[in-house]
Amino acid sequence: LDGLYLLFDENGDFRDFRYKYYKALQTLMLNNYARKIYNYCDKNGYEFTGHYIQETSLVGQMQCCMGIMPFYEYQHMCGVDWLGNVVGNSVVFRQLASVAAQTGKKNRICETYGCTGWDATPAELKRIGEFQFLHGVNVMCQHLIPYSESGERKRDYPEHFSPFNGWVKKGFKEFNVYFNKLREILVNSEEIVETAVFHPIRSAYFYFKDCDDSDDKGIGELESSFSSLTEKLDSAHIPFHYIDETILGERGKAENGVLRVGEARYTTLIFPKIYTMDASSERLVKEFAESGGKVWLYDGKPTYKESKPYSYDYLESNVGLSDIVKALPYKTAEDKDVAVSYRKAADG
Repeated sequence: LDGLYLLFDENGDFRDFRYKYYKALQTLMLNNYARKIYNYCDKNGYEFTGHYIQETSLVGQMQCCMGIMPFYEYQHMCGVDWLGNVVGNSVVFRQLASVAAQTGKKNRICETYGCTGWDATPAELKRIGEFQFLHGVNVMCQHLIPYSESGERKRDYPEHFSPFNGWVKKGFKEFNVYFNKLREILVNSEEIVETAVFHPIRSAYFYFKDCDDSDDKGIGELESSFSSLTEKLDSAHIPFHYIDETILGERGKAENGVLRVGEARYTTLIFPKIYTMDASSERLVKEFAESGGKVWLYDGKPTYKESKPYSYDYLESNVGLSDIVKALPYKTAEDKDVAVSYRKAADG
């Protein structure tokens, strides 16, 4: 209680207090909410699915759960939400896909098409759905099918997929058959990913004060670096996952230039701007780097281990973007707006 003011005041050892405080909050919510529901469903023959909120930004995740990715581990069908008819970048879907790949979860759901508007065309919806599926989703939960459009219902996050919608009568079956076929391809293949991006959520613990501080210098810099790196890798057609430190601590292992996180293995580790990492993460990163792992410091190196100053003398870039692209086992169009998923199935 004596230290609570340090959540809002950057004096003294505020980083130490915030780091421990927010990590404790995440641990409590994981153990007393997500894990409890998951275990109950597991025991009683149900599958736990759905989505949490504010998965898009670091500030949103700090507001709600102190890091969304570990929560996907405790869902049988892990899920996200996407509102509106803007595609945006791939962060939300890659967070989901990364945990699913690392924990062996086949089914990944997205509640989609809420807030697209009555004027959204089937072609727009197809583009949105394809973007989600390409970056990790393979089950679509369409928002919304109301029993009636009377009263306020017609303004409840349209558009709606009911007989009141003209094109639904004519072409909704074909629309769904298309995505079912796309799902079949994705579920029966595996994306080949050897590059991982270190997720900066722990560093957000240092500077989060309230849900309106997205422009704050501390978190704003993290957000900008993380988002721009994601867009740069997407534009270069490099398949990649994110590494969350909670999951890394539970499932990580480093040897012979390979970092394993559960069922996934990575030979290249990229760091956006981060200020700190867990002690368990630092040990694995050091083992990875010193055993020949490829490292790209996109935006400098951290200066803390947990909440204490620390020198990462061993951590230096030994590859860059062009090196990662050259090492890819395929060539693609140079158009940065082309999105790529490199996959292996039974027939190649």
